[in-house]
Amino acid sequence: MSTYREQTNITCRVELLAGLLVTVLLVWLHVEFMWNAGAFWRDEVHTIHLATLPSMAEVWSYMYFDSFPVLSVALIRLWSGLGLAGTELGLRFFGLLVGFSIIGALWYNARLFGHRTPTISLILFGLSSLVIRVGDSIRPYGLGVFLSIVTFGLIWRVVDSPTPRRIIAATVVSVLSVQALYTNALLLFAFCLGGVVVTLCSGMWKRAAILVGIGVVAALSLLPYIGMIRGSGDWVILLKSPHTFKQSWDVLWGSALGSASPLIPWIWAFLFLFGILVAAYRIIRGSGEEASTKRRETSLFSLTVMVVTPLIFFVFYKVMQVNIPPWYFLYPMAIVAVSLDTIFGNTTFCGITDDKSKSVWGLCRVLLIILVVGLTLTALRQKVNIRQTNVDFIATELAKKVSKEDLVLVNPWFAGITFQRYYKGTASWMTIPPLEDLRIHRFDLLKEKMSNRYPMQQVFSGIEETLKRGGTLWLVGDFYNRYRHREGMVPKVLAPAPYESYGWKSGPYRQSWLIQTEYFIHSNARQYERLPLKQYGSVNPYERLFVVTAIGWRY
Repeated sequence: MSTYREQTNITCRVELLAGLLVTVLLVWLHVEFMWNAGAFWRDEVHTIHLATLPSMAEVWSYMYFDSFPVLSVALIRLWSGLGLAGTELGLRFFGLLVGFSIIGALWYNARLFGHRTPTISLILFGLSSLVIRVGDSIRPYGLGVFLSIVTFGLIWRVVDSPTPRRIIAATVVSVLSVQALYTNALLLFAFCLGGVVVTLCSGMWKRAAILVGIGVVAALSLLPYIGMIRGSGDWVILLKSPHTFKQSWDVLWGSALGSASPLIPWIWAFLFLFGILVAAYRIIRGSGEEASTKRRETSLFSLTVMVVTPLIFFVFYKVMQVNIPPWYFLYPMAIVAVSLDTIFGNTTFCGITDDKSKSVWGLCRVLLIILVVGLTLTALRQKVNIRQTNVDFIATELAKKVSKEDLVLVNPWFAGITFQRYYKGTASWMTIPPLEDLRIHRFDLLKEKMSNRYPMQQVFSGIEETLKRGGTLWLVGDFYNRYRHREGMVPKVLAPAPYESYGWKSGPYRQSWLIQTEYFIHSNARQYERLPLKQYGSVNPYERLFVVTAIGWRY
């Protein structure tokens, strides 16, 4: 027995050391992202502009156009008020601190559940380029992930021993969590459900009522947003598109879980299924000893949360009927990872003695660290060192080349949010279609253009006037190589929305406007060619734009 205990101590120390080395690696990767992320892309610019509006009252009035509660915006506003957002690096440092907080939350949760090292969550969730790039961006995602992880642990503390201090802490953090992300309400439901299942199975009705009360308080904190959520339906319809469970699965498997390596999703799947078996075995076959009872309860709590969380999100995204980007799966990924930590941390299995079992499990976790780091490190560095946008470079280059007689067209319209932040040239510019306010995502203005019978007239007039007076037309964004018209084919002009099967879907209208613009230019300009740009390394595919020029009027 003493030999097994010595082996266990050595294994635990090796695992702890390996976990610390992975943490150092993560700190380095987060810092690398901060230094190499470059300028802000449109979603970040939206958040920054929203947070730095002249007054908090104006901020609140514009929250109608945001998809998140106010907490993240308020923190960025505070950061700016302290004079720390004067430079882009200062704002990137804010994102870095959020990234560090996620790592700290993983370690904090591990200690709350009684295991020393958050091995699974560090290597599967932490070593994800998606987590680093999105969590450290100037968006609410990272803050929401951090608060959801902490809430997971604090809810468990209430289940384990509901002292007044623990109840207050869990309630406060739960409220902050749903104030960071609306979808954290789904996670909080899963946490409270897991806690209620544990407490009811043990006959602890009062604890179950306390957990329900925490959830109710957090839900009530969202009441001020009811009007905004209802009103946002006026513009959310522009983003609607048929969405199936298979589409969600494809995004989760390929872009979210597989962001560091295509082999990592298989490790996620194996550990998820094996974790269910381990937790179920422990729940069914556990002995009556106090330590074993505690393990059964943590297993039941974690198993419930781990199974319910992805199911809730799959159903939610199906009901929402919008295109799901991979970062929407960060929240369930985080919670599944910390649940697996709880299930596999310091565990015994199949009746093997505690010390021998802990030694075997510890060795398996160390080998898993080596495997995952070996699979992901090279690709991870490449994916972390990606600029968020190249629009700042384009804007700088154009400022040197354009004159007052020129015109700059930006497509799609939402790229104009980034462009207006960085462009300092003398030539006038507009988006396709032209929108009056490009500080944030004004889908209400886009909806007006979609319902307008002649939304492109200003664009066509600007192109004609520019080319006739000898100016250059600078086309920034998605031009030239995707929708070039075929000779003699006149593009279809969509009637004002809602129109036929398209309804209020913005995608068909944006494509129609682009085709009309290119057709008009090809039909009237004497020269139309792509402008070679300097290479600035890898760029975020969601905002990697190109430049095309057109000169001369044919007639």
